[in-house]
Amino acid sequence: MSDTKSLYVFCQKCHENILVDIETDAVEKMASGITSVLSVHGNPQHAALIYVDKNYMVRGVEYPSSLEIEKTVTTVVESTRTSYRQEYLSFSSLVDLFGKKRKEAVWAFSRIITQAFLGGSVYIVHDSPTTASTVVERLQEFFTEDVHIAAVTHDQVKSLSPSDCVYSIQTDEFISEGNSITTKTLEKMVVQCLKDESSFFRFKLDLSKLAFAYRNVKGILAEQKGKIKDTEIAKKAKIEVENVPFLLEMAESEGMDVSGVIHNGLSRIARGF
Repeated sequence: MSDTKSLYVFCQKCHENILVDIETDAVEKMASGITSVLSVHGNPQHAALIYVDKNYMVRGVEYPSSLEIEKTVTTVVESTRTSYRQEYLSFSSLVDLFGKKRKEAVWAFSRIITQAFLGGSVYIVHDSPTTASTVVERLQEFFTEDVHIAAVTHDQVKSLSPSDCVYSIQTDEFISEGNSITTKTLEKMVVQCLKDESSFFRFKLDLSKLAFAYRNVKGILAEQKGKIKDTEIAKKAKIEVENVPFLLEMAESEGMDVSGVIHNGLSRIARGF
């Protein structure tokens, strides 16, 4: 019997993380390096065709409009699909707008995304409204829910709150960094996505998955009255356990009590234990 690898994927149809099981033997035998997994789920039922590479990273998702749905929920077939089309402003070009060097840009970009992720106000500054608006529109595409990211000129900065996250893409610097938050996990995610041919899609999908799980984590913590294992949080939140430390750090930054969480397994490694 073949072993299976489980991973969560964000579904844009039902706006939830879905669990997909992939047969490892089937992945290893794929000559093209890309496997497609068909997941039929939801109410009403719909299908998501998920493309996964040999490192079990999601490379693409399609939603067939017409499909004969059988009782078998997942099927593995070979695919030659490798990437999605390039957009007008690529992911790498977008990231590099936030620093003179790639490492600095990744940190600044991750900080901006995290601020928006947590519901903070983010302002992109440039004296050309068109330039700033283009960047803002691209940043907003990463989020499935409304976030406050806006374009302003340098003359308008003085009217903003000190708690706002304000970055000038004209002078390559933060005017205000906003709330103190951790960005290491997101920085790693950005670096990994930059290596992918479908980097913009990959980052949006990964961020959507984290956002869905984070809403669940906050609900779990709000209702929890005793100790709870990180593995249980991962299962309830529908996310891999290695992502739990990042979500807990976000929750703690918003004033939630995370002292009752018992860490073990991959979560302990992620936290540096």
